[in-house]
Amino acid sequence: MMLKQTAKKTFLGLRNSMAGCRFYHENVIDHFENPRNVGSFKREDPNIGTGLVGTPACGDVMALQIKVDES
Repeated sequence: MMLKQTAKKTFLGLRNSMAGCRFYHENVIDHFENPRNVGSFKREDPNIGTGLVGTPACGDVMALQIKVDES
C-alpha cells in the first residue's frame, strides 16, 4: 500500500512539474496538426517505388512511396 501511494505522489508531482513544458518543437507539432504531402501515387507508374513495413495483424502498418525522376 505504501509503495502504491509513493508511486502515485511521484507521478502527480512529475505531471504537475511538467505542466507548461513543451517536449516537441513547434514545427513538429505544426506538421502533426496540419499534415502535408499526404496521398498516394499510382502503383502502375514505373517511376514509383512503394515500401510497406509493419504487422497488419495489430494494425501497425506504414506505407511509403517515392517517385524517381530519371533526369
